[in-house]
Amino acid sequence: MIVCISNLLTPDEIAHITTDLGQANFVPGQSTAGWHAKLVKQNEQAAKQPILEPLKAMIQEALGRNSLFQAMAWPRTVHSILFSRYGVGMSYGRHTDNALMGGASLLRSDLSFTVFLSEPETYEGGELVIEEADSERPYKLAAGSALVYPSTTLHRVETVVKGDRTVAVGWVQSLVRQAAQREILGTDYTPSPPSRSLQNKNLSRSHGFGGHGVENAVCNRNQVEEIVGLAGLADGIDPHP
Repeated sequence: MIVCISNLLTPDEIAHITTDLGQANFVPGQSTAGWHAKLVKQNEQAAKQPILEPLKAMIQEALGRNSLFQAMAWPRTVHSILFSRYGVGMSYGRHTDNALMGGASLLRSDLSFTVFLSEPETYEGGELVIEEADSERPYKLAAGSALVYPSTTLHRVETVVKGDRTVAVGWVQSLVRQAAQREILGTDYTPSPPSRSLQNKNLSRSHGFGGHGVENAVCNRNQVEEIVGLAGLADGIDPHP
């Protein structure tokens, strides 16, 4: 399932992130790519530096408060957030994302996300192209919007021919491993506030996962397991704590 999330970030958050990124040090993007992606990755990545930590936290907080993201991703962990910049002539060729990331922790990459930080009219080219079975679909979203898609999806970033394209990218290890099972849950359930509990055992939309933040996703594991069990998907729950 591929999902567009409008207005993930507020205008103030976009301004804060882009201003701070203007002071950050960027290095060639190949430094964070897998062996195959290094061959096709031509962009710049913000190097690891203290100024980035509050920006990563801001992205995580925005994902945590977004009910659509919570409903379709069932996040256990949001990880490996990077900030990428594409100037004129830069692109990222056809690839899939690494199945495991996070160094020694070896976190799964079940879902990938791109948060657009540049307004589409400020650059030409630079579309994120998602390949499907019989077609390709280009995405060039408004600043502050996000695209979430399975990490196994073949995708690329077209060459930027004018301006600069800046994005945040990251990955999700979901509480539900199997994409098909996540899609069933994302279709059948709508996130509810943390104070609302499962009042009866039917599969109505009011009985959703109370997903407000990555930490809350982990804290509500018992509720997740109950919903997954009710949907007949108990074998799909992530066995790790």
